[in-house]
Amino acid sequence: MKFKFAILIPIIFFSANVFAGLFGPSNYEECVLDRMKGQDRWLLSTAREACLIKFPPPPTEQVVELSNSDWSWKKTDANTLTIEVHSLPKNVKLTSVNVALFANVCGEKPVLPGVNFLADKSSFSNKFIVKVDAGVNKFHCANVTFLGFVK
Repeated sequence: MKFKFAILIPIIFFSANVFAGLFGPSNYEECVLDRMKGQDRWLLSTAREACLIKFPPPPTEQVVELSNSDWSWKKTDANTLTIEVHSLPKNVKLTSVNVALFANVCGEKPVLPGVNFLADKSSFSNKFIVKVDAGVNKFHCANVTFLGFVK
């Protein structure tokens, strides 16, 4: 009985890999090739449209607009800023934050260009931690851009 299982398990495992594309295309490119077999070139755009429905492209990271009431920032210690998102639409998943810090007060014309930092999201909360080597006390204004995926 053990001998039968020893032979049967590898056969089942390898057969799944061998027949992966046998029952239809497994990605966009295979789909287009499959639909174009024996067809005229002028049908290529139709095949591409049909395959995009079956195999949509992965979402791309984009700028997410949040109102000022949806988030806040504070100086956590001498070298750290914490940006916390309080309210987020259900169809949005934030991935990172781009922060430009300015020495002047917000609303004034900047004398010096901002210093840019990229903060990754904590996997356990809606907080983004920004480490500033030069110290955060000399900065009084932050221009924040949120990045993420929108469904």
